Amino acid sequence: MKVQVVQLDPSDDLPSILEKLRWTKTPRVVLVWPEEGRPIGRLLDLVLLQREAQRAGAQLGVASADPVVQEQARRLAIPTFSSAERFPARAWRRTVVRRPMTPARSPSPAEIPERPPHIGGIRWPSWISERAGRLIVLALMALAWVGVAAVIVPSAQVVITPRRVDRSQAMTITIDPEALSPAEGLQVPGMVHFERVAADHRIPSGGTVVVPLTSSRGEMVFTNLGAEAVRIPRGLGIRTLDRENIRFVTTEEADLPARKLSKVSIEVEADQPGSKGNLPAGIRWAVEGELGLYVSAANPNPISGGMDGPRAGVSEDDLKALRELLTAQLFGEALARMLLTLEADQALPRESLRVDRVVSEAFDAEAGDPADSLGLHLELEVSGLSYHPYDLFVAANEHLVSEIPEGWHQVPGSMNLAISGPPEWLDGKRMGLMLQAGHRLYPSVDPGPLRRRLRGLPAEEAGPWLARTLQLEESPYLRIWPPWFPWMPWVETRITLRFPWEAG
Repeated sequence: MKVQVVQLDPSDDLPSILEKLRWTKTPRVVLVWPEEGRPIGRLLDLVLLQREAQRAGAQLGVASADPVVQEQARRLAIPTFSSAERFPARAWRRTVVRRPMTPARSPSPAEIPERPPHIGGIRWPSWISERAGRLIVLALMALAWVGVAAVIVPSAQVVITPRRVDRSQAMTITIDPEALSPAEGLQVPGMVHFERVAADHRIPSGGTVVVPLTSSRGEMVFTNLGAEAVRIPRGLGIRTLDRENIRFVTTEEADLPARKLSKVSIEVEADQPGSKGNLPAGIRWAVEGELGLYVSAANPNPISGGMDGPRAGVSEDDLKALRELLTAQLFGEALARMLLTLEADQALPRESLRVDRVVSEAFDAEAGDPADSLGLHLELEVSGLSYHPYDLFVAANEHLVSEIPEGWHQVPGSMNLAISGPPEWLDGKRMGLMLQAGHRLYPSVDPGPLRRRLRGLPAEEAGPWLARTLQLEESPYLRIWPPWFPWMPWVETRITLRFPWEAG
């Protein structure tokens, strides 16, 4: 029995292999795997190939040295061959239960039928010799055979191209980790991946803050509250009672004479720079330490000289921008790690990445702090959702086929699919993918009435009649055998109607 061999390439996928099987014309077809690479690897793919072969009326066989492919084929009862050179018939046979044969019984003499009497030769007229009569019989038999052959032998294959219409539809397919198969409607199975990543980054500060530049300076008058001499040391602290957290220190030493209410003037300076140290005259003061019991302080004149000025600092926008920048960097690192773990036919969009948990986040400055730059250490747990693009193709195709109007059919191989927008999360687990799917349709054609009308029709009239009757897009192609035969076959079963995607 004839066997058709289909050689697979490492770049072949399931749709291309199915397309090759649709052109099968023999009762047996063998798919030969390449020496390197595995075009398909799932058991479901092999099931779909077996069903396509059965629809074409052929028995499927597999030739591969890959043990995984051989095991999958055996589970589906598909004949397997280790070599692409020989396909022995015994590998295709199925087990047949043989029944024991009953020994034949010899007939009795009474059961033996009588032989008919001998029939003599035909008597011809006297004017025709026996030799001439035989020639006449042979000629009549030859004419009869020619007539029968003229009716039975001629065959015709007619390839028609019906009018076709394009049909397109926008749809959203849900990627759900809990989905079992693409056959559950407009949803496909997904797989969640996890990665833990960390990094440090620093950016220049983009904000401006006002900071103190110079310290206030002025003259302070100390008064002796007792009758004994008092030494005022350098660095003595004096605090205001009218303003909070403003402190000055003496910049020199001085002695108060040993009489009550004696006075001495000493220069003082604010211990913190900034304009807040500029004070009017007559502020109340408290002298720090034990000397506060023996002397008092006053500023008869205003204290000035403290200045503030702008400089680079950290703003809220700096914190937000650095967090987003470092998160995007960590997403890129997590995506690269996830892609290394994917199967060859899986896809994982960057838009599916999400932060599951912030492990740690530490800025080295806060908003409002003066700083020329801002640094951040960030550690995240990131998750991503992957899917099989072929599952999208299957789900979209099944949806389109389910909505084909009555009386129309899908042109094989016309299905096309394009992603029309970025993925969007529908909830905490599922992600939606916007697609634009399309295919071509052709109207139903009943071959029975057409074959009956075509039989015996002159070949030059058959094509124009078909084009007018079916409103074809282009003239049909007729192939008549033998080529010199001028009519369509008289036996309608010898006329084959095919479409361009079916013709061999």
